[in-house]
Amino acid sequence: MNGNLTTRAQSILDFNVTNTELNLSSTDYNRIDLSTQFLAGVEIPNGNSHFLVELGYGQAINDFISDDFFLDAGGKHFGWQMNVGYGIRF
Repeated sequence: MNGNLTTRAQSILDFNVTNTELNLSSTDYNRIDLSTQFLAGVEIPNGNSHFLVELGYGQAINDFISDDFFLDAGGKHFGWQMNVGYGIRF
């Protein structure tokens, strides 16, 4: 498994500074991610149906770059999510 890390500079013109190949099969990268998730939402009844709105946040517990990597860059995954739905009861 391979990947690329592209460094970009942004100003009036955008241009690539470097393009580094990553060997994701090596032991330098953690492929197992432990994370926490927080989710809050509301369900609004509407007769035989309901509307659903949820907002969530997740953050990794462990770094995705292992400790024996030549650069102690660390790095943790995180992200926001939003769910909107409509359900009908049968």
